Amino acid sequence: MKNIIIFGPPGAGKGTQAKLLAEKFNLFHVSTGEILRKEIESESILGRVAKHYVEKGELVPDDVIMRMIDEIFIEQNKLKKFKGYLFDGFPRTLNQAKELNKMLKHHRQSETVIINIIVSEKEIFKRLLHRAKVEGRGDDTEEIINNRLAIYKKQTIDVLNYYKEIGINIIEINGEDTIENVFKNICKHLKNYFK
Repeated sequence: MKNIIIFGPPGAGKGTQAKLLAEKFNLFHVSTGEILRKEIESESILGRVAKHYVEKGELVPDDVIMRMIDEIFIEQNKLKKFKGYLFDGFPRTLNQAKELNKMLKHHRQSETVIINIIVSEKEIFKRLLHRAKVEGRGDDTEEIINNRLAIYKKQTIDVLNYYKEIGINIIEINGEDTIENVFKNICKHLKNYFK
C-alpha cells in the first residue's frame, strides 16, 4: 500500500492539500488535528487530556496520538476501502516517526513518500491570524503561533532528517502559490508513485 505524509509548518496548507490528495488517490485521510478537535468537542477522556496541551499550543503526548493511529489502522485494514493512508500533521516528533514506521511495517504498510510544504514565517502569521478571524479558532493567537513555530523548528525538523537518513523520498513544494497550483505541483511529483 502507498502512504503519504504531508509535512510543513502550521498554516502551510497541509489540511487543504491533504483532503484534495486523499480524494484523488483514494487514501484514508488521517488528520490528528481533526481527530483531536472532535475528541475535545465530545469532552471524552482523551479530549480532556488533549485540550490541556492544545490550548497552550503544545504537542499532545506521543502515547495518546499513537493509540489513536493504531486504532485507525486496525479499523481501516478490516474495511479495505482505501489504497493507503495520508498522514496530515503527523508525525510531529522523532519518536512518533519511529513508532509510525514500526506500525506501518506491523500493518504491512511500507511504501511512503513525504510532501514537505515550504512557507515563510511572514506568510504563516498572515494566514493563521486570518484563519483566527474567519474560523474563530482560539489556538491562533500571535503568542500561540510563535510557540507552535518554535516547537515545529525544535522537534519536527528532526523528523525530516530521520526520514532522509532511512531513505524515504521527500518532495519539497512551494506552499506560497494558489491552492490549485500547489495541488497540481504535488500531483505532478506523485504521478509515477501512484501508477
